[in-house]
Amino acid sequence: MSKIDISKLSEICLQYKKENNLTQLEMAELLSINNQIYGKIERGQHLPKLDQIEKILEVTGKEFVDIIETGIKKDVFVALKGEAKSDEEIKVFEGLIEMILCLDKHKNIRENNYGR
Repeated sequence: MSKIDISKLSEICLQYKKENNLTQLEMAELLSINNQIYGKIERGQHLPKLDQIEKILEVTGKEFVDIIETGIKKDVFVALKGEAKSDEEIKVFEGLIEMILCLDKHKNIRENNYGR
């Protein structure tokens, strides 16, 4: 399963903040995220909730594949999305990617909390 690369997410946030001349507080407000939590995201110390990740990607103009750990799975997502013939198919693939990431995150939480 694919995993979100926290350092890539952090880099995306920092780059967008710099390019748009925003402060950390302004960026947190733009993303509707608590300033302290956003600071941790920016430092790569916190993996945000899925809705927060979606907001970060929406605001910065990035996609889920941009924050996936480097490897074959990213290539698969790009290939699948590249095969899409319409905007609707692209949205379906993005939705599938989102669900896969969410399921993987929950699996990791269960394994870490319950030792499975």
